[in-house]
Amino acid sequence: MARFGTTEAIVRERGALTRLTRGVWANTSHPDFHPLVCVPKLLGREQGYVSFLTALHLRGVISQIPRTIQVATTGTAES
Repeated sequence: MARFGTTEAIVRERGALTRLTRGVWANTSHPDFHPLVCVPKLLGREQGYVSFLTALHLRGVISQIPRTIQVATTGTAES
């Protein structure tokens, strides 16, 4: 296993946080955590929205529960 900085190694070892992307971590064991809250942080400056099956399920249009969160982007950054 690769060596990390001291703080990062401790956090990963204890499972306290989950790395979502470079520089973005989440406490997935927190009772208020919800994956949809991560979407804006993952997009950064790029414009996008929760879409497709995820949006249909959230609106009650379909009963299937998607295994993934689908996000559509414009491919352009906000100004």
